[in-house]
Amino acid sequence: MWGKKDKNCDPENAADRQRGSWWDHVILDTSSRLIVTLVVGRRNLGTLESAWTDFDARTDGGLPDLVTTDEYPAYSTALLRTYGVPKAALELSVREKKACDFASRPAVYFPEEINHATVRKERQGGRVVSIEKRIVRGTPEAVATALTRGSTPPTINVSYVERCHGTQRHFNARKARKVYTFSKALAVT
Repeated sequence: MWGKKDKNCDPENAADRQRGSWWDHVILDTSSRLIVTLVVGRRNLGTLESAWTDFDARTDGGLPDLVTTDEYPAYSTALLRTYGVPKAALELSVREKKACDFASRPAVYFPEEINHATVRKERQGGRVVSIEKRIVRGTPEAVATALTRGSTPPTINVSYVERCHGTQRHFNARKARKVYTFSKALAVT
């Protein structure tokens, strides 16, 4: 009847496969605050790939200027698998391959138009004591340009997604924390 925390779940037990933590993976348009994609699932690469594939389909393959995430490494892999182009898929002639030293090129090309930055928050005693911003893909100039194009403050942050999660917790009692209505089940049965 009740779920379990991740640390108490046995991956070999079929009953425990639907128990544990489930996350809302949200991809939103910062200028309109519109949630473009929301996928509920485990915090793993498969769920992130599902979210980015859905986002790609909903935006008709349009490339995002800037992606900001926390430092979970699977984000970078999911972005590469969604938007990366395998070297073998490039249609180059033999002459073009020789001219660009094709053999030494990376196995997957990532579009230069997409910039990826991370935000790392360090906590002590439940409070944020420092925030470190890092550019994973792109250049500081390209990130600054992407930030000035939008209607949002020109800084790398994840505040819009955090606000979305806070609002959802406020309006959905099953997502509230430390209350009697806290839910450990994925769906109401």
